[in-house]
Amino acid sequence: VEGADVFWYIRNTARGKEYIKVDAKQSKRSALFDQEKLARLLAEQTGKQTDACNLPLNQCRLNPKADTLRFEPAGKSVKGVHLEGDPSRVIGRYAKYNLDMLVMGSHGRGNFTAAVLGSVAMHVAAGTDIPILIIPR
Repeated sequence: VEGADVFWYIRNTARGKEYIKVDAKQSKRSALFDQEKLARLLAEQTGKQTDACNLPLNQCRLNPKADTLRFEPAGKSVKGVHLEGDPSRVIGRYAKYNLDMLVMGSHGRGNFTAAVLGSVAMHVAAGTDIPILIIPR
């Protein structure tokens, strides 16, 4: 990831692919995202069974903060959009009318802190009917 001490890679195993994130500064390795959850959401959206170890992902990119993964699902198009205003309102409104599925990052502050400070992901999830995959930091 450009400008960060984080990188990611795909590990090929006997079962298929594992997406791995490495924080070189902290000498820490973890899953890049929850592959099982993404497979379930993709299956719900496409109507096709999706294997978590063989996800149909193309052109994966992780942002510099390492909290957002952008990808192109095979057979689907993905686009970025610039929105202005209160994030919890504009993201939810845009998602409701323009998206089949929304993938968001979360700071992972916990329920109490989110309740006190507010959580964009929590507000968006409460205000839309489309499937949302929230990836904790």
